[in-house]
Amino acid sequence: MTKPTHIIRFVAVEDGRIHLGQLADTSRDVGLDAVEGKTISAYKINGSIFDGDVTHNTLTVKHLLSPVSTEDCNFIRCLGLNYKDHAKVSHCSIYTRSFLSIYCRRRT
Repeated sequence: MTKPTHIIRFVAVEDGRIHLGQLADTSRDVGLDAVEGKTISAYKINGSIFDGDVTHNTLTVKHLLSPVSTEDCNFIRCLGLNYKDHAKVSHCSIYTRSFLSIYCRRRT
């Protein structure tokens, strides 16, 4: 078994259950494929996002889910490159000097 590099969380067509998976074709844009209704395949991951191993068991994605479940992480810290968008959402003033934005999202 190998370590995952392109992790997705999804509901599988085969059993209707939630799984972690490694994209079978890592060159694809999984978000765009999902929006366009293209078939997405993934190798099932045993374990969690922190210690998972990729198996040879291939599953088909029925629905993509958020990459991190609330059970695995209930508070997310992010570094943002789209500072103006985050400032607008947070109702903050926009600074003219460029810097890296750091923001947090609580579980909702």
